[in-house]
Parts: sequence; C-alpha cells; structure tokens
Amino acid sequence: MNCCNSTGSSEVIGELHRNQGTNRRTWLAAAAATPLLSGCFWPRFFELDWDEEVQLHDGRVILVKLKYTYERLGSSFKRYIPSILRATEISFDAGESIGRFTQVFQKHRIDIVEQVNGKWYLLLEQVGGLLAVQTSSGWVEAWGSAENSSGHKCWSLDENGFVQASLNDLPDSALKVNVLIGVPAEQLSVFDSQRVTLMQKKDYLQMYPLNPSEYRIERPSKNSSQPK
Repeated sequence: MNCCNSTGSSEVIGELHRNQGTNRRTWLAAAAATPLLSGCFWPRFFELDWDEEVQLHDGRVILVKLKYTYERLGSSFKRYIPSILRATEISFDAGESIGRFTQVFQKHRIDIVEQVNGKWYLLLEQVGGLLAVQTSSGWVEAWGSAENSSGHKCWSLDENGFVQASLNDLPDSALKVNVLIGVPAEQLSVFDSQRVTLMQKKDYLQMYPLNPSEYRIERPSKNSSQPK
C-alpha cells in the first residue's frame, strides 16, 4: 500500500514539474514578444553616418562626413522602415581660410557639395514638410525659400560666412547630384560607420538609380524669389 502511494506521488510531482517547465517557457516567450508587439523594440530616432568621397565638377575628390537622423513611423518588426529623414549634419575641410565647416540642417538633405571660383556651395532639398523659424521680423521658412518645384535651396560658404545664394550662381557642370542623398535608410544602412568610396557609390546607384526628378536639378523660374 505504501509502495503504491509512493509511486503515485512521484508521478504527480513529475507531472507538476513538467507543467511548471512548460508554463515557464510560455511566460519567457511572451515576455520576449512583448517589446515587438508594443512597438518599443526599436527607439523612435536613429542615426546613420559615414565618411563619403565626393567628386567635384572639376574632378577633385574631397572627403565629407555625413550624419543622418531618422524618425521611425509607427510600429514595425523591421529595423529601418518605415522611417523619415529628420536632419542632416555635414562636416568637411573647407580650406585654410575657413577651416573645418560643420552644420546641421533640420528637415533638409544635401544633394550637392561643390566649389566654384574658390567659393563652396551646398544644395539643400527640403524633406518632411515645411520648417518655419522665428526671427526678429517674424516667422520665415528655415534656410530660405525654395528656388524650384523640387524644394532646392542654394547656400554658399567663404571666409565671409555662410549665406544663401542662388542656383543660377552655379554652372550646369556643377548642378549634378554628387552626394548619397540620405534616403531610404534601409538601403543606405550598409554604409553606416564606413568610408564610402566613389566606386561604392557608383555600384550603389546602379542598383538603386535616382529618379529623374532627383538627378535633374531644375533652374529657378523667372517668378521665383531670388536671395538678396
């Protein structure tokens, strides 16, 4: 009788242990899935940055450091999509008279870095909607008004400072996109924290060619406002 009771107790205890193990595994699986289901697995903002070789219209090659800040939109199991570009930071050696130039552009990307007649030029393109800033004269569009339907804005840099210029200040040979334009993040993530060579950029653009609206820089219309 005692032997039979002992055997029955062992079977019950063994079954309890098996159930506890199954419940524990179920709980751990649920806990691991919770961040994914809640959309909190990836942080809201993330960055990609690299050192990029940029070829100017006269054949010279400079090294430009670029950092892109993105915002994730909604919940996704994928790391980089859906997301939108929120800011671009550029830094490069602008020569002895200027030194190293660094600037952050909120809601803008950089399509072109050029140098014409000793003066540097950056071609900005607005992304993610209009950004207004408050000045002493009221609210104005950040980095000036766009000069064409693509939202391009031209700025120049020399020893006198960084000021808004015009697309008409650049010859046609200098109006060609020469920078990886920062979108989409998922494709460009392969370059994160690397040095991007001209050959890598060529191979990338063969795989992901620019749209005509991206590589054809539209000149300002006669009715567009020109920087003063």
